[in-house]
Amino acid sequence: MHSVPPAFACTDCGAKTMHIPQWTHDDAFIECAGCGKPFATIRQLRERLEAALKEKNLPLVDAPSEWSK
Repeated sequence: MHSVPPAFACTDCGAKTMHIPQWTHDDAFIECAGCGKPFATIRQLRERLEAALKEKNLPLVDAPSEWSK
């Protein structure tokens, strides 16, 4: 049986693109790029992404220097 992937689309407008602040802290809000609705904090998004990776048995990457490995 296939698991349902986490929802990353805006619940209001359905957009799948988000505006992520570039220089900020973990409690800053990520907003929907379509309508501006707050989507999640950076920390919450990171937790959701990490959970999705773990569910797929994919490795977690801690730093940008590890992204190309």
